[in-house]
Amino acid sequence: MKNILHKHKLYWTEKKFRRSAILSLSFLAVALLVNHFTSIYADKAASNYVDDIILDNFKVRDVDGILIYGIIIYALVVIWLLIKELKRISFTTKTFL
Repeated sequence: MKNILHKHKLYWTEKKFRRSAILSLSFLAVALLVNHFTSIYADKAASNYVDDIILDNFKVRDVDGILIYGIIIYALVVIWLLIKELKRISFTTKTFL
């Protein structure tokens, strides 16, 4: 734990790293806002139901648990890796855009 805190102190004191991390986090925040508003627009502009030849022939399965818990586990692993290796935070947040 002491090693991780030492890495954090070392990286956050560098001006170049701080600027890159703040810039990448702000880009991520803007991208999330744009995604939110485009989702609202898509809900308002939705059209009527359209049949699907392939999907209509499969049995219905409940995969909500797999999707929800999979995303939560993935996010926790990514956060843990970013805390462990802080130098990758700006690259990682930029790749989510």
